[in-house]
Amino acid sequence: IYGRIKIRELRRQLDEISAFISFVRYIGDNIEHFMKPIPEIVADFDNEYLASCGFLDSARKFGLVSAWGSSELFITGESRVLLGNYFSNAGGGYLEDEKRLADYTVKRLSEILKAETVASKDKERIYRTVPPMLAGSVVLILI
Repeated sequence: IYGRIKIRELRRQLDEISAFISFVRYIGDNIEHFMKPIPEIVADFDNEYLASCGFLDSARKFGLVSAWGSSELFITGESRVLLGNYFSNAGGGYLEDEKRLADYTVKRLSEILKAETVASKDKERIYRTVPPMLAGSVVLILI
């Protein structure tokens, strides 16, 4: 059970990073091409994963910073810091600055996603084999 839970968490983390890449890219494109305000962009965005975890509803009601702070997500490490910085700075600059911020965030998140995808394959293999081996060891010790 432990291995399955950890594998599910790994996959959710990858799904979250991917969903936030789409979200940040959408915000950047809408700011660049349509010069829409952030609340209007968030209201128009639709992503099944971000909607299911409650982030989009919270962002529509309370804003990006509040939604980010109150959401329970599996994203950790650098990607969490990147998104936190993006959400706290989005909508406060000139058009060029906003586009650069979105591009940088998407680029870094894409690199992190690629690295995490490669690492997750090894982690999944470990989570599939180690718990049964430990259980087998305990059984052998008890016998």
